[in-house]
Amino acid sequence: MGHTVLLYPHTGRNRSQDNILPLSVLYVASPVVHAGHTVTCIDQRMEPDWRAKLRRAVSEPRTLCVGISSMTGPQITHGIELAQAVREMAPGLPIVWGGVHPSLLPEQTAASPYVDIVAAGEGEACFPALVDALDQGKDWRQLPGIFYKENGGVRGNPFPPVPDIESIPPLPYELFDLEKYKISPLRTAGPSLPMVTSRGCRFRCAYCYIAQFQRRKWRGISPERVIAEMKRLQTEYNAEGVFLLDDLFFQERARAHRIMELLIENDVHINIYNANCRIDFLFRIPMEYLHMVRRAGIKQLFIGTESGSPQVLKDMMKDITVDQVLVANQKLRDADIVPVYSFMAGIPGETPSDVEMTLDLMIRLKEENPKAKLYKMCLFVPFPGTEYFDRVKQMGNRFPEKLEDWGTFDYDHVNLSYLTDDFRKYLAKVSELSGFVDVDGKMSGMLAPFVHLYSKIAVMRCKKRQFNWMPEMAAIRLARAWQRV
Repeated sequence: MGHTVLLYPHTGRNRSQDNILPLSVLYVASPVVHAGHTVTCIDQRMEPDWRAKLRRAVSEPRTLCVGISSMTGPQITHGIELAQAVREMAPGLPIVWGGVHPSLLPEQTAASPYVDIVAAGEGEACFPALVDALDQGKDWRQLPGIFYKENGGVRGNPFPPVPDIESIPPLPYELFDLEKYKISPLRTAGPSLPMVTSRGCRFRCAYCYIAQFQRRKWRGISPERVIAEMKRLQTEYNAEGVFLLDDLFFQERARAHRIMELLIENDVHINIYNANCRIDFLFRIPMEYLHMVRRAGIKQLFIGTESGSPQVLKDMMKDITVDQVLVANQKLRDADIVPVYSFMAGIPGETPSDVEMTLDLMIRLKEENPKAKLYKMCLFVPFPGTEYFDRVKQMGNRFPEKLEDWGTFDYDHVNLSYLTDDFRKYLAKVSELSGFVDVDGKMSGMLAPFVHLYSKIAVMRCKKRQFNWMPEMAAIRLARAWQRV
């Protein structure tokens, strides 16, 4: 059997909270290991001497290929850095790219000189077959989801069907040192490890790539296997909690209900964080259901609220209302479940009035539920695979035409022609201010008293719409660079 090297490039972030275990790599590795191949995983974020480890890995006997997983943005730049190192160390070794970005733009990715093969779609559906073909010396060019260069162009095959995630073998956690990846969600909990219990989402949000990447299909593993996996993380790896990375954990109410029943019936005492939930779901369900959620150990729900403007919510096809948000916030307060809300601003057609409605909503949510956690208002970027990406393209905006140029793709490096210079400056200010609406647990040390004091000033500015003269902006940016607020 052969040997495979799987690489997870640096994401461009430095905070330890971002060093979540790369489950995408483990899910791809699982069927490869199960088939009898050996696998070496290298997480560039966590390996200061990654070059030496990579050199040893690609020098292993019968090494078949190197896989690189990447999202859009800085991770591509670091992925190219890894690919260049592989080219230098093992010039003839196939370099296979997969993950979200290569799957959304497979032809463009495959055209890059740093890419030999793109394995598009969910990795378990095509990468193991590619490894087997390379191991057996068979033709891999006809495999589903494979894109490659040929005769000066790029050829590709239809994507494979989405995999049955229930049939994926247990994850080979031993490929990583899990002690390095234990996180404390929002700095309020004990050591937790990530977990995925389902994939996909059936909703249609215009800013989200999942509708295209997962083809609006949702699949969940059985409640019994969910419980077994939680117990495994708890007993074998001493995790006090699990940090869910599902696209939408509560997509099917009955399945989620059964998971909670099993947690309670089996007396599984494990904290569960980041369960992704929609506002309209919370608005509809009875309080009895939420009380069961809390008894089962789910102390925190992640909720994409996005905007306080009814018009913007309609435009982004969010299919929720502001009234539903306010009702859900009160229900979660009464159920003693911490909501973690996210917001965005700067989408096409949005006005300062719309943005200020979002600020008002953020302030009201925190005032009516002091335990609520609010992320700062994120500045909108039209990522590939989203409805907004297509809309902005039709508006005349141009996007990178080769893989290498996507590495700097973020709000500061995309020319959104619908944003005037004045509106961009306005958005930068309100985004920074929004980060001070909720500062609980986000800052420690000697700056904490000043941050809490400024939080009151920031909220006052938002309420009174005082955004013009803000001499404190330079100090805020310096503080964020020093210790993330």
